[in-house]
Amino acid sequence: MMVRGSELAYQIGITSIIIVVSLTAFFPLFNVIVQSFVSEAEWVRKSGIVLWVNQPILNGYRIALKNPILFRAFFISVYRAVSGTALGVFWAMITGFAASRKDMIGRNVLITLVLVTFLFGGGLIPTYLVVFGTRIYNTFLALIVPGMIGAWNVLVFKQFFENIPGEIEESADIDGASQLRIAFSLFVPMSKPVIAALSLFTAVAFWNDWFSALVFTRDINLRPFMLYLRNIFNLASNPFAGGQLLLDPSVRSTPVSVKMAVTVIGIVPIMCVYPFLQRYFIKGVYTGSVKE
Repeated sequence: MMVRGSELAYQIGITSIIIVVSLTAFFPLFNVIVQSFVSEAEWVRKSGIVLWVNQPILNGYRIALKNPILFRAFFISVYRAVSGTALGVFWAMITGFAASRKDMIGRNVLITLVLVTFLFGGGLIPTYLVVFGTRIYNTFLALIVPGMIGAWNVLVFKQFFENIPGEIEESADIDGASQLRIAFSLFVPMSKPVIAALSLFTAVAFWNDWFSALVFTRDINLRPFMLYLRNIFNLASNPFAGGQLLLDPSVRSTPVSVKMAVTVIGIVPIMCVYPFLQRYFIKGVYTGSVKE
């Protein structure tokens, strides 16, 4: 099959753009990984411009993993991401299902409230007052509840449920199925791609969030991993931290390598989960966002 010159030029242009964008997105991650293995001697020898490590060391990871707070913060982040994602996606799905019912009383009010929260935010101080007034301040719930239900997730579920053919629900009604039976036996299994895609988006949001923990908690045992990472970025400015003064420069890590090592530890969980859910992205978000 012959390809016209204009079509060939278009394909070459699009492919080139994709390659450039991919390399632009990949290089920061690659650089973080490389910097986590660099020694002080090699750092000085290359004047801080390290694109590849000739003699990689693991001292940065040893310093990061030596602190027991890291493991507690890591567990808090995992527990927060799992529980927050499960609760957030579940309630977004329930709300989206209710909003998709055209015969539900108060449907327009519910949709309006969802749209208002989607377009406008209350701000930090009102949110803080709500968290403090509901007595979840400095508790684990303060890490989940404020950002649990996303208006965008509700709208995606609503649109997806509205796109399901009415004949399927009518056949279930004829068989005597209740609305709950229809929701959990028919709609939920059909919405697995949407659930998978939104679950990953929600989990990433919970995993990367550190500001809410800084504002809504005082207990150090409730601090998630990303807040620990922020503290490491501030504390690792001392090049002799962790007793490195006695080490040879060829095996001594730099402050940057310690920061990058903790960063790599923080992105590994999401990188492990992403390949299993990636195939649902296009199908899930597209199906839930386009009305036929």
